[in-house]
Amino acid sequence: MIIDIKKLRRVIKGLCQRLNNVVLEGHLIEAVPPELIDYVIVLRVNPLLLFERLRERGYTIEKISENVEAELVDVCANEASVRFQKIFELNVTNLDFKQAADMIYRIITGECRGERISWLERLSKTEVTKLFSMLKL
Repeated sequence: MIIDIKKLRRVIKGLCQRLNNVVLEGHLIEAVPPELIDYVIVLRVNPLLLFERLRERGYTIEKISENVEAELVDVCANEASVRFQKIFELNVTNLDFKQAADMIYRIITGECRGERISWLERLSKTEVTKLFSMLKL
């Protein structure tokens, strides 16, 4: 699928101007006008768990690799930090939907600051080796 980024940016801008408290979800960060954004919360998940979830959903190994590698090296968090001011990361590996929503609310209200997540620092050498083996790298 090919997305018209300029058109999507116009649609998002129109929604944000008409509505209050808009929540946007997705990976097309370049389509979001930075001047309209109060917070960016990047949801993070352990790459080993991400691998298993995507495999269970029937994704190809190529698609799994693309997503897991991006999570492993912080692609979404890094892209967000280039474009936006208030960036928060939230590790949702062990959270259910309600717990994640509660944590997002706490970040927005200032009760919680989120955390900096680096899977390359957090995962053991054995876990990284296992992950690379699973991805056939």
